[in-house]
Amino acid sequence: MQPMPVLHRRPGDLTLFATVLALLAIGLVMVYSASSVVAYDRLEDSAYFFKRQAMWVALGLVAMAIARGIYYQRLRAYTVPVLIASGALLVLVLIPSIGQIAGGARRWLVAGPVRFQPVELAKLALVLYLAHFVARRGPGIRNLRRGLIPPLAIAGAFAALVLRQPDMGSALVLGGVAIAALFLGGARVIHLAMVVLAALPIVAAAVLAAEYRFQRFVAFLDPWRDPQGSGFH
Repeated sequence: MQPMPVLHRRPGDLTLFATVLALLAIGLVMVYSASSVVAYDRLEDSAYFFKRQAMWVALGLVAMAIARGIYYQRLRAYTVPVLIASGALLVLVLIPSIGQIAGGARRWLVAGPVRFQPVELAKLALVLYLAHFVARRGPGIRNLRRGLIPPLAIAGAFAALVLRQPDMGSALVLGGVAIAALFLGGARVIHLAMVVLAALPIVAAAVLAAEYRFQRFVAFLDPWRDPQGSGFH
């Protein structure tokens, strides 16, 4: 039996960690600033949304501490199961008797007191899969058929399921994550450019297919056209 390899833990990046903490602190301040009046008016507790956000920040820091203690190579064994589970959940949420509608979109699954959006797991699953795929493929990532089509097909299938909810924002995030990971993995820029150009008509059709998406796009281009309405954000 071969001995287990000795793992040498590297010290954390204090600059990156401090930057993340600073962003979290700024985010908490912004949540309180933007919600205190509404929270007091509706719930008589100006810090209601601030406390909820702080709770999630604390849970995130605990999850970060746990993740730091896991050797990342061990995650490879869970890549395919998590990817399959994520795809199954994205299908399940579209079934009317299972998926729950909120805000006009069928995005939520409910299991007792737990309520979550499968797309959040799908984002993590896609990142794990892309990292695993790129590392295994190596220089082969520069081949269009063997290096790009498999991961892009999976990312495209996930994005299509998410768009059906509908959640175009998350669908674009999934596509962007795939392109970014493949670029960092060494894929040819010309191949990625071809993929992006081919996807632009699909994105444009999706925007034009729903009036609210088109209005959001127009507001993004010119938020000052209606600063108190569609351009408020």
